[in-house]
Amino acid sequence: EQNSTTWNKLSGLPDMIISKIKILPEIVVATFGRGIFKTSYCTYNSTPLVVNTNQIWSSDKKLFSDLIIDNNSTLTIEKHLFVPDAATITVKNGSTLILNENSILQGACKEYYEGSIIVEPGGNLILKNNSTIKLAGNGNINIKDNLTNNGTLNYYPGANIILNDVNTNINISGTLNIQPYANFTFSGNGYIKFSNPNSPSNNIIYGSGSSITLTGNGNNDKILEIAQETVYMPNCTLFNGLVYMQHQYARMQAANETSTIYLSNVKFSPLTSYRTQHRGLQVWGNQNCTITNCSFENGQYGVYGYLTYGGTTLTITGCTFTNNTYGMWIHDKSFYAIGNTFTKNDYGVYAEYTSFNGSKIEDCYFTGNPDRNKYPIRYINCDGSLFIENTQVYDADATSFYSINTSGNYALKLYCSTISIPGSSTYALNLANGANLIMSTHTSRSGYNSITAAAPIRLTNAYNLNIDYGYNYLSKSGGYHVYGNITAYPC
Repeated sequence: EQNSTTWNKLSGLPDMIISKIKILPEIVVATFGRGIFKTSYCTYNSTPLVVNTNQIWSSDKKLFSDLIIDNNSTLTIEKHLFVPDAATITVKNGSTLILNENSILQGACKEYYEGSIIVEPGGNLILKNNSTIKLAGNGNINIKDNLTNNGTLNYYPGANIILNDVNTNINISGTLNIQPYANFTFSGNGYIKFSNPNSPSNNIIYGSGSSITLTGNGNNDKILEIAQETVYMPNCTLFNGLVYMQHQYARMQAANETSTIYLSNVKFSPLTSYRTQHRGLQVWGNQNCTITNCSFENGQYGVYGYLTYGGTTLTITGCTFTNNTYGMWIHDKSFYAIGNTFTKNDYGVYAEYTSFNGSKIEDCYFTGNPDRNKYPIRYINCDGSLFIENTQVYDADATSFYSINTSGNYALKLYCSTISIPGSSTYALNLANGANLIMSTHTSRSGYNSITAAAPIRLTNAYNLNIDYGYNYLSKSGGYHVYGNITAYPC
């Protein structure tokens, strides 16, 4: 019988010697010669178990109903807690559920619990070292908030969360509190969702040395859903997964310039065929920032790098930027874009006010018609030099006039690249306001560029032009190969 600690005789079974009892999701009893009997071990009734005083459950416990923790009470689980799928665990305002060291919360009917753990605003769920929660199916942890208070998930080093299936999730509308030196993570095929309605939606608290690690099975496997305006990430590693940009203005942002960011084979997408206003990934010139083999699509920004604060060169390798307003947006310092593909963006690479020499666009491909980028490369009001090497820039929108448009007191060094733009009034390169163009073999590198436009090179108060023995091919469809003026040798 439910909640009984002794065996009681029930009607309907014969008196006999029992040879074996096996406890599965059902209790199966084998007898000598009188058959096999079974009954459900996983039952549920609608009368909840209410904990309204501080309690410690120091032995295994099986629930048969909902569990409600109320009245500013704390319930501490020290062993196993078995929960039927139909039951819900609710932690009320001011109350706390603690899974202590080595405790396990799992299903009663099978290994994994498929119900809901709800932490209401003001409630707390604490997962201590080596505690484990096993969820599957539509099982979930829901950390709620309201206008005045947040529910909180407190995550300690070594805690284990298993989200077994693709719909299994943790929805954090309230607060995630990552304790010092803890790495917040999960195993299985589920995902983490952040859904705080506030702006700014700063709902991650993190201690010294803490981090977040989310790993999937490919860049179409959802590991993170951003259903709020910004997720402010501490040190984080995202690998082999999908970040679903569900909120209209969703953004994943480094919490500060000291955060370590590692992203590999991660797709940032609103999962639509059209462009939204999601803001992709934002970084600050973080000292340790790796972005490799990632995809950024259908948003306002792919990567937004405001590099003034951290001051480190931003490196992005092997990534694809598709149908964004800005594929890469860079402010200050310098950047390396290596082996990236830009398709159907308004601006492929937009950089402004760079102050360090040596920015690179290397081995990159800017797609041509019909998926061309409207303004492939813009490098505006810059002081730091730029290398463009082994890069193909095809079919910029003829209405943009310039395939590569630059200005500032800097040097553009162009090597082994192809630049092509259609139209009768277009320029492949425009250098303005003190910029210096170098495509000569009299430097450490050779030119060997192929440049096609109505007038391949436009100079607008540029400083100088050096194409001496550069082995460059300039193809014009208009009146000039090079048009404009320079200031290095005034008349």
